[in-house]
Amino acid sequence: MTKILIVPVGLELDRIVLSPQFVSVNEIYLITDKPGLKNDESDTTGKSKSLTDFTNQFCQDVKNIWAPIYQEKIHTKEIDITDQNEIIDVLSAIINDETEKSIATTFYINVSTSTKLFGIIACHVASFLPGRIIPFYLSTSHYIITELVNEDKIDERKQKISDFKKHGLTTGPYTLIEIPVLPIMKPKEIGITILEALMNQDTKGSPVNLEEILSLMKVSRENENYRIKTSFWAKKLRDLNFITMIKQGRDYRIQITNTGKLFYKLSKSLESLSH
Repeated sequence: MTKILIVPVGLELDRIVLSPQFVSVNEIYLITDKPGLKNDESDTTGKSKSLTDFTNQFCQDVKNIWAPIYQEKIHTKEIDITDQNEIIDVLSAIINDETEKSIATTFYINVSTSTKLFGIIACHVASFLPGRIIPFYLSTSHYIITELVNEDKIDERKQKISDFKKHGLTTGPYTLIEIPVLPIMKPKEIGITILEALMNQDTKGSPVNLEEILSLMKVSRENENYRIKTSFWAKKLRDLNFITMIKQGRDYRIQITNTGKLFYKLSKSLESLSH
């Protein structure tokens, strides 16, 4: 059975390097952050070059440590780690590609090594394939940064800075915490079709009514049965917070929410795997 570790590279080193001691894997994907701009300046995401210099160095350190064991089984993917769409795209691509090679593949995602956003999105992704995608967290009480802040002696502070460059923000001992995820119950195909129509409409920025949704779905106005089903599933999607329905006269104005957009993107990205 193929077991794959997906680990984003942030300001942690030990938490990455020691991951295989907790989850036995055959192959590894390192997710690295796109570099920022000039030193001491930030780009539109607020990332500085000095920050990405640290993470890139940690990534190279990890590769050097793992190379004798995993050799060609280490892959690197570069994304904007602060962009939820890029996180979804890279995780979906890895999972789809590797599952095509072997349907029995299990994925372990370390969510303790990078941004909280990456960890949250990883858990959302895992909810579509619970048991096959397993997010985990390496817990510790030893944070080098707190020791550095609380240290007054110059020589000791220098040592803590050296420790950070060698280990990252934390050191062990670590405790493995597998994060449970609730399985996603997908709406029937008509629900997905409604979301798709609203996603396409959302680029125009204006809510639509039921008649306009039917038009977007290319359904005849005379198809009363489909109209009733669409109305029923619109209310279901509203209850799931995938859409909003605002009363306007005798009609409702309907618009997709950010939650609905996230669900739709994940659903389509992992469509072939989650049946």
